[in-house]
Amino acid sequence: MNNGGDSMVSYYIRSPAIGDIVTFRDPTQQPEDEHGVFIKRIVAKAGDLVQIHHGWLYVNGIAQKEDFLAEHPSYKSNLTYVPEGHVYVLGDNRNNSYDSHVWLVQKRL
Repeated sequence: MNNGGDSMVSYYIRSPAIGDIVTFRDPTQQPEDEHGVFIKRIVAKAGDLVQIHHGWLYVNGIAQKEDFLAEHPSYKSNLTYVPEGHVYVLGDNRNNSYDSHVWLVQKRL
């Protein structure tokens, strides 16, 4: 959905949960751009602290078991706070994914 140029994830049945797969428009593109739809996994919600370090995703200081990954991330990220009304999303192909580790967090309804 689009609201004044902000790219958002919208849920109609329930609130988003960790592990959910979501689709949304590229948050760095103009609203009229019809390309750049992403499919990502929610890995953290509002109030969480997220970091990628030593090939592992840490949420609130706890390394996450992610058996679905082809390989662990080869990059690291700064500790990031997920603000209210946002989620942190990552692609399952972590080393080739344009996601929250690049543009921080994803706004949602």
